[in-house]
Amino acid sequence: AEQSADAFADVAPVVPPAPSVTPIVQPAQTAQPDPSGQLRVVYFFADRCPNCPIMEPLLMDALGRYDRQSVAYIPIDLDKALHREDPERVRASLERAAAVADAWRVGLVFDAYFQYTGLAVLTARDSGEVISCLARSLTSDEMQLMIEDARKRVRAYPPFGRTPEGGPDCPPPRA
Repeated sequence: AEQSADAFADVAPVVPPAPSVTPIVQPAQTAQPDPSGQLRVVYFFADRCPNCPIMEPLLMDALGRYDRQSVAYIPIDLDKALHREDPERVRASLERAAAVADAWRVGLVFDAYFQYTGLAVLTARDSGEVISCLARSLTSDEMQLMIEDARKRVRAYPPFGRTPEGGPDCPPPRA
């Protein structure tokens, strides 16, 4: 299920100041496909996110069809980052969120997409490369099909050759 460019029009952008830490983790580079097809689903959310109450139940339904060994769910809470009136709270919140991303080895995804809430980014476990994104415009069945397609790509292609032709169907990463 390919998404149109305006599928992310409802994804709420968060544009806090840049974090004072650089949460980038370099992906492990291996030469072989990953036969396990393991994915990480990095979900950026916040209490004030207008799309999250719609997106989260759909995502949970799609993820409920997989065991934790094949698809890891990594929620990244950006709630405090939305308090733009207090730069110190924003910085502290982003550092906590970056630490969670770093612990899961998804720092590159965090660095590229932390400004969005209500967005789930599908990444390969072994390389960290972004394969696809999920937004609230999809049904849980469509999300499940996209997760399955991403798992097939991880199983069939070597790292850094898994992104669909034309790039992942994600909003623009942070510059």
